[in-house]
Amino acid sequence: LSPAGERIWYLQASVDVPTGFNPETARTREAGVLGLDLNARGVAWAVVKPDGNRLREVHPQSGFLDWDLKGLSDSVRKQIIGTTVAELVRLAKRLGIAVAIENLDFATKKAGLRAGGVNKRYNEMLSSFASSQFAELMT
Repeated sequence: LSPAGERIWYLQASVDVPTGFNPETARTREAGVLGLDLNARGVAWAVVKPDGNRLREVHPQSGFLDWDLKGLSDSVRKQIIGTTVAELVRLAKRLGIAVAIENLDFATKKAGLRAGGVNKRYNEMLSSFASSQFAELMT
């Protein structure tokens, strides 16, 4: 209560800010996003407006950066993924847009793989799929 007997309310808010966050270089989705689709052979990308439609003014507006990570060591895979991430970040920065990446979680499928999944080709693809490394480096 205030000295005059009125109620006083205080609001305290806190937010988690990622390490390295710079508000001056942060992008919003208002200008569109560089949408990424990760798969075992590489990363497909497309520049889209906030409504999800392709942004026609940008050339090129989509592409695919391929890789072959099968049978490579973790350090070599990380280097290849890092090079791809750097190229995507340069593209987004040049276009002045944010990046959107799908949230992939293959923990359940990989657990099934360890339990003796039956499709050998699918198991090999899943084993070499670097979704967590890609997401970590992209962030």
